[in-house]
Amino acid sequence: MISFESEGINLSKRCMSSSGPSLPYLDSFLKSLGDPCHPTDNPGGYITLCVAENKLIINELSKRLTKSSVLEAAFNNEINYCYNDMHGILHVREAIAKFITRKFIQAKSETHEEADISAANPDHVVLSSGAGAVLNYLFFSLADDGDVVLIPAPYYAAFNSDMKTIANLKPYAVQQSNPVGGPSVVEL
Repeated sequence: MISFESEGINLSKRCMSSSGPSLPYLDSFLKSLGDPCHPTDNPGGYITLCVAENKLIINELSKRLTKSSVLEAAFNNEINYCYNDMHGILHVREAIAKFITRKFIQAKSETHEEADISAANPDHVVLSSGAGAVLNYLFFSLADDGDVVLIPAPYYAAFNSDMKTIANLKPYAVQQSNPVGGPSVVEL
């Protein structure tokens, strides 16, 4: 634990509780960053499994994002350079709602009319800077200080730290017999 009192620094209780021990896997994570595995250059290196980054899609994503139509939409609208709706930029939320409708709602509907009725609403789409921010929104919106949160195990390794340190919640791992289908009512 870092001692700030001897320095005459007054910090909140929340800050003081978060200055305790870091993630249990932090040393291993830092070691893996210093010696990453590479199929030919470093096959004996480490593969970092505690970071949720989809590097398999980078080439496809970069091709898509550098298309002239995408670049024009991204950089020709002045709203993209300013503070905007806290839910995210409207035309991006509209594009995501169309994608959700096309890939998930229409794909499951019997008729096109059904899909139009149940199309995803851009007002129900909220953009965030990452999964950690979304989880924090959920922690503070749905749970009170000290609540226990059930999490199907196995789960994201930093949940414990994120929940305890940031929102003062108590994570409880729910072991499940069917990881694909999720925990049963009995397991919960």
